[in-house]
Amino acid sequence: MFKNSTKITTNTLNQIAGIDEFKGEWKAIGNLAPERLDALKRVATIESITEANRNTIKVKLRELVNGRYLIRQGRGKGTRYTIGNVINA
Repeated sequence: MFKNSTKITTNTLNQIAGIDEFKGEWKAIGNLAPERLDALKRVATIESITEANRNTIKVKLRELVNGRYLIRQGRGKGTRYTIGNVINA
């Protein structure tokens, strides 16, 4: 007789259910009207461009702060930048 020693936990069953739900989402997307898919594609493109621009701005601000051209005040959404003094030592 075949003896199975694998134990299936509640966590494992939840993960499998999550995969099944995700596959269901893809099936739902395949049933959308072409104009709705085009609208979703435009939104995704705009989100992608926005994120790329945000990352570029972060890098440039960091370069300016490190070069002491800007002084950063605060953190997070309330962060402000002021023009700093470049010290040539």
